[in-house]
Amino acid sequence: MPETITREQTISERLIWAREFGKRAYHEGKMAVPALDPLFCELLKGLAVGEAIKILDAWTRAWHSENMAAPVTE
Repeated sequence: MPETITREQTISERLIWAREFGKRAYHEGKMAVPALDPLFCELLKGLAVGEAIKILDAWTRAWHSENMAAPVTE
């Protein structure tokens, strides 16, 4: 994973970050709302129309994937 978020990063690199941020948000007990994550919002800067949805989807899928994989306690 890259060290810092820059506008020069490709969509593929931003997708990696988005997935990591989504996983991290789940494990930190945050809601499944990527817009509440200021670091995640940095990934959206400078994107062309239609590119942001891919980044949002990656974050959301990662959060829900972690949620589904978590053990259920009764």
